[in-house]
Amino acid sequence: MKKYIYHLVGFIFILMLGFVTIDYILPLPKEKLETGYGIQVLDRNKQILRCYLSNKDMWRLKTELEEISPELIKATLIFEDRWFYYHPGFNPISIANALYNNIKYGKRVSGASTITMQLAKLIEPKKRTIKNKIIEIFRAMQLELHYTKDEILEYYFNIIPYGGNIVGVKAATLMYFNKLPDKLTIGEAATLVS
Repeated sequence: MKKYIYHLVGFIFILMLGFVTIDYILPLPKEKLETGYGIQVLDRNKQILRCYLSNKDMWRLKTELEEISPELIKATLIFEDRWFYYHPGFNPISIANALYNNIKYGKRVSGASTITMQLAKLIEPKKRTIKNKIIEIFRAMQLELHYTKDEILEYYFNIIPYGGNIVGVKAATLMYFNKLPDKLTIGEAATLVS
């Protein structure tokens, strides 16, 4: 039994060493997470007076996680990734389930992307192929290695598209509901998530 434990520990060590090496060779494009915000003009009470489009003609406004209503966070986690705080960036059970269903029905009927995988896909958009899904999983693991779960969730809320040129939760709540993300009702949060 002791011999198997040593082999398992050695195998895990080799996997981790390999991952860290690849992470060094193919670094995470962190700059894509922090670019492209529009300008907000605030009054002395930090109320928005005016907003301007980003340099890519997008309505995208920087939002801290604390500025987002708990209802919206909860609805997003339930709808998009209920196991977000428990997986390493990808959910092996969801991947196996999606693979089984897709093979069973002969077409894509379900996906397995986690919030972290969606974030990885948004910073490096690619065609939907198995190879690119593997790259997406690798990038998701890198995100998990470099950032906390709350930081990943904050980046997700800042980069997720909400239709047209509206990107990020603050721009979406202002455009659709004329209110900041911390003022959403449960119904508005559910509408925004769906």
